[in-house]
Amino acid sequence: MDVARRMYRDVSQDAKPEQSEDRRSARREGSLTFGEFRIDLAKRTLSAGGERVPIQRKPLEVLIYLAEQAPRLVSRTELLRRFWSASVNEESLTRCISTIRERLGDGDDPPRVIETHRAQGYRFIAAVARDEPVASDSLRPARYRLPWVSAAAVVGLLLFLVFWSGVVHESPVPPADRIDRIAVLPVGVRGAEAEWLSTALTDQMMRAVSGIEGIKVIAAGSADPAAAPRAAGRRLDVPAVLTSRLEQVPNGSRLSAKLISAHDGSLLWSSSVDSPQALSSDVQLASLARQIAQRLQPTLQLRVASSPVDPAAYRHYLQGRYYWSQRSAVGLDAAISAFDKALEVKPDYVDALVGAAESWLLLPLYGAAAPMSSIPGSRSLAERALVFDASNARARAVLGAIAMQFDWDWSRAEKLLREAVALNPNDATAQQWLGELYCYRRRFDECARQFRIALELDPLSPVLRMQQGSAALYAGNFELALTEYQAAARDNPDFGMGRYVIGLASGGLGDWGRAVSAYRAALPELGTAIVGGPMVYALAKNGDRDQAVELAAELEALAAERYVPPSKLAIAYLGLGERDRAVSWFEQALKVHDDRLVYFGVDVHTRDLAGEPAFAEIAARIGFGADPDGGRGSGRK
Repeated sequence: MDVARRMYRDVSQDAKPEQSEDRRSARREGSLTFGEFRIDLAKRTLSAGGERVPIQRKPLEVLIYLAEQAPRLVSRTELLRRFWSASVNEESLTRCISTIRERLGDGDDPPRVIETHRAQGYRFIAAVARDEPVASDSLRPARYRLPWVSAAAVVGLLLFLVFWSGVVHESPVPPADRIDRIAVLPVGVRGAEAEWLSTALTDQMMRAVSGIEGIKVIAAGSADPAAAPRAAGRRLDVPAVLTSRLEQVPNGSRLSAKLISAHDGSLLWSSSVDSPQALSSDVQLASLARQIAQRLQPTLQLRVASSPVDPAAYRHYLQGRYYWSQRSAVGLDAAISAFDKALEVKPDYVDALVGAAESWLLLPLYGAAAPMSSIPGSRSLAERALVFDASNARARAVLGAIAMQFDWDWSRAEKLLREAVALNPNDATAQQWLGELYCYRRRFDECARQFRIALELDPLSPVLRMQQGSAALYAGNFELALTEYQAAARDNPDFGMGRYVIGLASGGLGDWGRAVSAYRAALPELGTAIVGGPMVYALAKNGDRDQAVELAAELEALAAERYVPPSKLAIAYLGLGERDRAVSWFEQALKVHDDRLVYFGVDVHTRDLAGEPAFAEIAARIGFGADPDGGRGSGRK
C-alpha cells in the first residue's frame, strides 16, 4: 500500500494541501443533513426521506465539499484543482453541478440549495446540520471486528463479484479514487482469431474503463501486448498500466487483467472473469470488459449497454477504424469501404455511421475528394447517427468540424465541439478539433492546451504528436514550432505530414532551402496536390524561379484532371509574386468551400494578407478580419 500511496500523487502541486484535506474528509464518518436530504459520509450515499438517491461519485464529492464549506463562495478554479486533473475542460465542472441540481431537484429560480455566481463559483445556501457518529464498541475500525463479521463481509463481496454468468477471481484493489490516468495495453490473445479478438477486446476494455468516473484512459496504440508494463507506463506518462490476457480454460474462456505500477512495476490489482460461452459478438466482449472495469472500480457507474451488433458488422467496423487511423488518402478510402460493409449488415450501426462520417470529412484534407462532394455525405451520416443516439459525442464533433471547415460558422462550430468534449472528455479527436478551432481564431493559449489534452489521451498518435508544434507555428513562434516538429519527426520518421510541417516552420524562419528539402521528403506520401503549392512558394523564395514556374504549371495541369485545393494554387502564385492570379484562385477556393481556407489568418503564407484590400473580402467571407475574434485569448501574437 505504501507503493500505491506514493504512486497516486496529485496533478496540481498547488492543490496538494487541499487534496490531502479531501482524503482526510473521505475517511470521516457521520452525516450531513439539509432539507429532506441526508449524506452518509462513511458510506458515501445520498438519500431523501429515507430513500437512496442515485448519484455518481464525483458529483457527490463536490456536493459534500460545497456543503462543508457553506456559506463560503467556492470558486470554479478551486473546485477544478481539487476534483479534476489540470487538463480537464471546464464543461466537466458545469455538467457536474448540473447533475447535482438534478438529483436535488434544485432547478428553481431562485435556487434552494446551490447558488451560482456567474464566472466566479458556487455557494451552498441551504441550512446544513452535521451529525457526528456516537462512539461505541460497535463502531470500532474493521480490523478489530470479530471473525464472523469479516466472514460475512467476505460472503457479501463474493456475491457482488459474481456477475453475468462468469466466475470472478480477484486480488485486493488499491484506492481507485486516487487513480486518474490508466494506459490500456492491447489484450493478449492466442489462436486463429487472435488479431480480431485482441483488437475487439482492447476497444471494449478502453470503453469500459473510460466509464469510471474521474479516470482518463490513455490509448497505447500498437504497443506489443507482451511489452514490459513498467516501461510502457513510463513512455505513456501514466502512473498505472492495465494489462489483460484472454485464454482458453476447460469450461470456456478467461479474461485476466492486472494493474501494474509504472513507478516500480509492482502488482497493484488483478482480476479475472470466466465465460462459459464462445466469444463471437461484441455484446459478449463488452460484458467481459465491463466486469473487469467493475472489479477495478466498485463504484463504477456503467454506461448503458449498446444494442447488439452482428459479429460480421463489428469486424468490418474494427477494420474501418484501423484504416482510418492511418490518416492517408488510401487509408481513408479503405476505411469507408469497411464502414459501408458494416452498414450493409446493420444499417443503424451508430459507430459505423460515425466512422464513415469522419472518413468522408477528412478526404479533402488529403486531396482525395472535393469538399462539395464529400462534406454533404459526412454531414448526412453524422446527422443520421444522432437520430439513433442523440448524445453521440463523435457525431457532434463531426458536425462541429463541418461547421468550422465547410460552413465557416465559427460560433456553431465551437458550440458543437465543446458539447462533444463535454459528452466524452476522453475523445482525443474532438479535443484536437477544438484546439484547431482555437488556433484558427488566434486563441493560441487555448489551442495549445487542447492539443496537450489530446496528446495525453493518445500519446502514440503521430498526428497529435505533430500538433504540439502547431500552436507555436500559427502564433508566429517558428523556432519553437520547428523544434517541436523535428522532435515529432524523430518519433514518427515515416509520417509524411510530419515532414511537411517542418517545411512550413522553416519557411516561417526564412530558411527556404530547408523548407524545399522538407517538402520534397513529404511529396511521396502526400502528393503534389497537397505539397505542390507550398513547394512552389519555397522554390521561388529560394531563388529557383524556373523550377517554381515549372511546378506551378504541373500543379495547374493536375487541377484540370482531379481535385486540387484551389488555395494551394493561390499559395503557389503568391510565391511567384502574381497577386492577381492568387486572388483568382482564392475566389475559386471560396466557391468550392476549400477546407484549407480556415488557415487563412494563421498560415505562414497568408497570415499577413487579411489587412490588404485585395484579400480583405476573402478574409471576411471566411469569417476573419485583420483581428479574428476581436483580440480574444491571452496568447495572441
